[in-house]
Amino acid sequence: MSNQSDNFSYVKPNGKRALRAWVWATLAIVLVVVGISGYSIFAAQERQAEIVATPRPAATLAPTSIPTLTLAPTVTPTVDASATSSALAAECPSDSTQWTFTPVAGGVNYDRIDPPCVYHGLDPLIGWIMSFDTMGWDDKTAIHSSNFNFSNDPWDNNVPRTDFLPPTGNKVYSFVPTWFPFEQNYQGWYVVSNSVSGANFVVEGCYPTYNMVDGQKKYWSPQYAPSDYTALCMLSMDTLAGWKVNEDGGKIYSRNYTSSGGVRLPAVFGYDNVDHAWYFLGFMGPGVLSSDKDTINIEATDQTVFNSPLWNLDWIEKQYGMFPKPLPDNWQKYSSQADETVFESQVTIPNTK
Repeated sequence: MSNQSDNFSYVKPNGKRALRAWVWATLAIVLVVVGISGYSIFAAQERQAEIVATPRPAATLAPTSIPTLTLAPTVTPTVDASATSSALAAECPSDSTQWTFTPVAGGVNYDRIDPPCVYHGLDPLIGWIMSFDTMGWDDKTAIHSSNFNFSNDPWDNNVPRTDFLPPTGNKVYSFVPTWFPFEQNYQGWYVVSNSVSGANFVVEGCYPTYNMVDGQKKYWSPQYAPSDYTALCMLSMDTLAGWKVNEDGGKIYSRNYTSSGGVRLPAVFGYDNVDHAWYFLGFMGPGVLSSDKDTINIEATDQTVFNSPLWNLDWIEKQYGMFPKPLPDNWQKYSSQADETVFESQVTIPNTK
């Protein structure tokens, strides 16, 4: 063994080699991201709590073990979430074959995408979801807004089940994306300290639907062989301790999360390399509860490891000039089981195909 120090380790006075502090910090960050991502995915399938509607049945998933991780460099976030989508898109490759999926650690399936401007192709979808689900815009107004300029329906509800890779391991899992039916004119708000706060979105990892092996495309799931989807991204929609207020067809239900903590809800997006556009595939389960401190720390870690923007209320106000709509009168009074029952009877859960 060499006695010389290098960028990753040094020789202690006793002659033994030790990792440098920044290496330990990098490994710790990667472990946190993998652990939280895995927990969010698998716990979301099993947790019985609901956010705004009873989720459709999902596959029962078994937890995977975290492998021994090899060193991966950390990155400094370079994407400014306040930059305009048009300016970023002008210089960003729309052909996904020109993207690089950079592993964050050995044995981890979730990569970061380079160049990071690719993430901003998600801007309109995130703005749309945030506006009507957490800022009080009704869905029909939001989806037809010239701000987002959708050429197609941004929600792809044609796939009843979606295959995905867990954070680690090679076993392919399938889940039924959950989504709210919005049969009327749904409006949702997220309220923290009596003020509409919206939600935060952050990337938790992406990966291609195939790898090139001997010049041939090798798909990890046959579901994507006939499709135009070439990449999937897992994001987390995060809310802090507060209230979720729902209104649909004049029926209101408000759920209190001030004592239990906010919710981290995994959201899946797919990239269509023919349309050169991202589509929203759905949420994975009802989400998991998280303390404000943990949520903020994890978001900071995700931004560093995956070079992710932080999409939040400040971002949508600057990017699209969209501001929260007024809350319903006496919104805190609609928090009983009876209110929830009446509210949910107002909407129709779509049949699983």
